[in-house]
Amino acid sequence: LGYRLASAGMTVVSGGARGCDFYAHSGALKANGKGVVILQAEGALSYRDLDTAMPGMLTKEAKGVIPQAPLNITADIVGEDGTLKIKTVSLQAKNRFSLSASGTVTGITEPGRKGNLKYSLKIQNTRFLNSLTGESVNIPYGTSAQGNVSFVRDRYSTNSTLRALKGRVNINGSYNTGNESYTAKIKSQQFPLGTILKIDSLHNLTAQFNIKGRGTDVFSKSTTLHAEAEIEKFGISGYDLSNVNLQADLKRGKG
Repeated sequence: LGYRLASAGMTVVSGGARGCDFYAHSGALKANGKGVVILQAEGALSYRDLDTAMPGMLTKEAKGVIPQAPLNITADIVGEDGTLKIKTVSLQAKNRFSLSASGTVTGITEPGRKGNLKYSLKIQNTRFLNSLTGESVNIPYGTSAQGNVSFVRDRYSTNSTLRALKGRVNINGSYNTGNESYTAKIKSQQFPLGTILKIDSLHNLTAQFNIKGRGTDVFSKSTTLHAEAEIEKFGISGYDLSNVNLQADLKRGKG
């Protein structure tokens, strides 16, 4: 039926469910026709749901990390002609964290795919996250992050700001998965490095970093790196490292 309707020039519209919706769109695609998928969902996923879906697979350590409160999920997405319009997607665990995103993704199945997404993350209770990171990292209460993530083919970019206590870090960078090239401009303002790394001797960091390179294997001769740092205010124990400029280079296996 979907094939015949699409062949006649009609647009197949559904909620993207399994069964008849799936077969209707499959038929429309075979006829090179048009289809619109509208997904509006709202629900909750709890600790008990995971334990029921994966009986005996959750270890004691995992059960201690997973929040007991339900994870509320909301989505409003429209797909048409290879384009996803994400009006909103949100995940929320009461008194723990909330994550929301919106944006557009085009050419999903094509090599020239591209997209632009805005996101916002707020963390109220960090106890379960700190249990995941172990004893070496401490995520302060009220930590938040927001910004946008975009991609064109193999190039992914972000302009994001992370806030913790009274400090913040802005990251403006990109990474190409094809040739492993990357660039990043990082600016921190009173970022509580010592609190997060649980090292009392580290003071808050105010600095700027410019990084550019290609490759991740430091022993490869094709890997390159150029990094510059302007440290405006920082210190370790009783040593003041403010107003210090640093530069690092790596080329042909030599630094």
